[in-house]
Amino acid sequence: MFGSLLNNIVSVFSKNFLIASFLPVLAFTFMNGAALYVLFEPWHQWGDQHVIQVKGVGDVAFLTGVLAIALIVLSYLVSSITNSLRRIMEGNWPEWIAHLFSPAQERRLSVIEGRIAEAVVVHEEIESRFETVKDRLIKARKEGEKKSTCYQGDPKLEQMIDELQRMRSQNRLLDTQTLFQAVSRLEYFLQENNVSALPPAKRSLSLCHMQIHDLMAFGLEQAELEYVRLQNVRNSNFGTFLAPTRMGNIANSIQAYAERRYRCNLDSVVSNLQWCIQQSPKGYSVLQDAKMQLDFLIICSWLTLVWTLIWLFILGILFPSAGWFLLVALAGPVISYGWYIAAAEQYRAFNDVLSTSLDIYRFDLLKALHMPMPSDVEEERLVWGQLDRLADTEGGERHNFRFEHSKT
Repeated sequence: MFGSLLNNIVSVFSKNFLIASFLPVLAFTFMNGAALYVLFEPWHQWGDQHVIQVKGVGDVAFLTGVLAIALIVLSYLVSSITNSLRRIMEGNWPEWIAHLFSPAQERRLSVIEGRIAEAVVVHEEIESRFETVKDRLIKARKEGEKKSTCYQGDPKLEQMIDELQRMRSQNRLLDTQTLFQAVSRLEYFLQENNVSALPPAKRSLSLCHMQIHDLMAFGLEQAELEYVRLQNVRNSNFGTFLAPTRMGNIANSIQAYAERRYRCNLDSVVSNLQWCIQQSPKGYSVLQDAKMQLDFLIICSWLTLVWTLIWLFILGILFPSAGWFLLVALAGPVISYGWYIAAAEQYRAFNDVLSTSLDIYRFDLLKALHMPMPSDVEEERLVWGQLDRLADTEGGERHNFRFEHSKT
């Protein structure tokens, strides 16, 4: 009977409500209720008397209906406060609380920006000297070919090359000081030795020359790609303004994307943009699925925290148990934080979908608002700026622009 009722619920309620709200509430209620039934004899007896041993068809139907209605009402309550729960996770707190958590996010941002700056320095140092060094080594090699001296090997040069190759294998930026010290040492040996002479050394001078050239080319490409990667990490994890939580900074990143790319105040047009996306069922479905997964993880995190508090009350006051109390006190917050981290990652995926939707549907939005169609990117930025300033009446000034209406 409960299965038939679930089928009816599925047919009435939306997929988003069922997956994001109803299923988490159902799963957490069932799992924790089962744990209470197994662990505590008073609850076990009550469950046997009022749930397990109910035999009459009318009693079963009544009990099933009551449970279903209770779960649906609770799920709707959870669904209605999901946005508030998300905003709490984003760090929309009183300023004195936010200041306690902001330093951790400042350190995360500082580490990323420090590594970006390091990649820029390495790239600039190698790029500015790459062609000059290449020409110097070729010139030194030609000078050495006029001599008959044979390269005897140089442990220090080979050690520096090996150290640089280890950095490459460990995906670390090359140390430019070590690199250019190796270049200077190689240049000296190229000038003083003939690379064509049979080398008694295990590593020939010609091989050292090739390895240094490859390391410089690799270091240049690596620094450029590392800069791009870290810039993407920074842009997807942080916006213009720093929030006190990881999720809050990820949430801010989408507004920073719209501003950086189009000078668009996304917060003021996101509802209109959603209407435009709805005109494309496939695009809207992708956006809704991403939002549904985000809501699911947010609700799971909060339900874990709520049930942790319930269990702490039960194990600390109603049925005291030091061992179980300690286990729940440690495991509950860890599991809740795990859900939170998963939700933050899903928030990044949702932002990717939303930014793609902005890229694709922004002209549909301008048409729907009867805004003039821009001819290039700079003109488009001016249009978005005009739209954003439409509600700005500071100083009594009112902004104006001309509408474009469809002729059909």
